[in-house]
Amino acid sequence: MACPNATSPVNISKNTAGTCNLKCDFSQQYTISSVNAENKGDYIRYTVSSLTPQVTFNKEQYNVSELRLYQPSLHRYGGIQCDGELLISHTNVKQNTSLCICIPIVSGGNTVSIIDTLIGQVIDRANSTGGQTAIGLSNFNLANVVPNTPYYNYTGTLPILPCIGEIQYIVFDKSNAISVTSKTITGLKKIITAHTYGVHKNPNGIFYNEHGPSQGTLDDIYIECNPTGSDGKMYASTEDTPSSSSST
Repeated sequence: MACPNATSPVNISKNTAGTCNLKCDFSQQYTISSVNAENKGDYIRYTVSSLTPQVTFNKEQYNVSELRLYQPSLHRYGGIQCDGELLISHTNVKQNTSLCICIPIVSGGNTVSIIDTLIGQVIDRANSTGGQTAIGLSNFNLANVVPNTPYYNYTGTLPILPCIGEIQYIVFDKSNAISVTSKTITGLKKIITAHTYGVHKNPNGIFYNEHGPSQGTLDDIYIECNPTGSDGKMYASTEDTPSSSSST
């Protein structure tokens, strides 16, 4: 089914014509949690045990609701898909709003990372649709997964069916992708199918936070996204990427 009115996922493309002076403030307070995984056929769904607020975005507090891992990436980076993408969904503790942190995944790592383990245990124990397993990581903490680097921010619909709603996205650049071994990517492609979602234009634009996650607490001062840079130009945009619909 196509999603012609979707505004996510998008193509991430840096436009150096301008900068964004005001940032969309994001900080994380992730803690150690247990992890369970389910093979959904075209993605892997992970759930974590922590129930306390884990993230602050513009002074609003959010809890982790689920993690989804797709192959290849939903977002494009300079028009190119990465080998995979991890989406960490969060729900506002007071309002019916959502935040999604998106991290690209690339093949070529020489050492086994946390994400190698998350994927590898599903490959070993839940390698068919509907398969479930507990992940054997006693000290799993998303603080060791989310990069402490600059990121993009935009507001868009759900990136997957039903492609509705209004979600705040934090997207890390390909240069800060999670690196996994080529063996992990090969195994991932054998247990979940490639998604068929295309990219879309986003009428609200994309913004760049050059400072990365702040080191603040849940009581940080609200900092609003500014749609323009100091010279009135948008820092990043999707206008160079044709709109495309998606199907499943």
